[in-house]
Amino acid sequence: MKKDHSLFKYDEDVNNLLDLVFAFQKSRVLISAFELDLFNVIGESSKTAREITFELNTEEFATRKLLDVLVSLNILVKSGDRYSIAKKYVNLITKGSSHYIGNLKYFNFIWDCWSKLTDSVKMGTSALVKEGRTQIEYLEEILFTLQWRATQQANTLIKNINLHQVNKALDLGCGSGGYAMELLRAKPNIEMFVFDLPEVIEITKRFIDIKGFADRITPLSGDFFVDDIGKDYDLIMVSNVMNRFSFYQNITLLRKIYDSLNKGGMLVIQDYLINDDRVSPEFQALFNLNLLVTTESGNVYTETDMWMMLKESWFSNFKRIDTEYGTSIIFGHK
Repeated sequence: MKKDHSLFKYDEDVNNLLDLVFAFQKSRVLISAFELDLFNVIGESSKTAREITFELNTEEFATRKLLDVLVSLNILVKSGDRYSIAKKYVNLITKGSSHYIGNLKYFNFIWDCWSKLTDSVKMGTSALVKEGRTQIEYLEEILFTLQWRATQQANTLIKNINLHQVNKALDLGCGSGGYAMELLRAKPNIEMFVFDLPEVIEITKRFIDIKGFADRITPLSGDFFVDDIGKDYDLIMVSNVMNRFSFYQNITLLRKIYDSLNKGGMLVIQDYLINDDRVSPEFQALFNLNLLVTTESGNVYTETDMWMMLKESWFSNFKRIDTEYGTSIIFGHK
């Protein structure tokens, strides 16, 4: 399909490049809408630009421009002078809906990190993290989205785990605790523990309590590189954690996990894996760059990388299962 750019109307190659150059504009529109809480203001109703402006405490002419672009992106629908959310998105982007993905305003931090991409490439690490900025200010929004993701993915993860010999389990780097709760739904009599940073665990407790698991999950907190994570586990799950650390940091972590497992115990890793060419799939390649700009030493690893880290940490009987969500499940045994 030909693109109608003002300078190069019929040159497909140039238009493709321009699409990439201008892609940030669409992203910024959506992030700002979340930051303003625009979608929750509209909700399931329809409102005029003036009504929306009043509730957002913004300038009407500028707000109308933003609303009109959201219509052009098919996020909003315009009827006369009234705006509503497209039906297919209502449940995803309005608070209280059954499939609400959360307020994605924390992508402001990601945006700021990517704006420092050039500096990060020069430095070899996140320029913003070096400046002392973290995602802590958006922690609750991040964990809500992680909870939403866990509700989508946890069943796939848990159904691939043989729980027959699992009596005591740990979700390490648990985030919202969604995977731990799904594990208990599959096998209610498991002695379940979750571990994360102290500031994370305080919010995890609230999620666990809301879902009715407060008396069935024991929360632990600290730095898992330094602090005690417990022992005598039959299963330790590590989901989307290892990509935030370097190869050698992960070996240190995996050896600690090995020591915390019972003999015959199982480690289950869920993470994104990149192909050996390190350029595909596209999402993993972009995510790899995202880890450069948002972490000190994060990396998307290949299957070979995973096997090497597990072998260096004394695990055996490796197995990989790919999921429909683009992640892979890696198994290792003590």
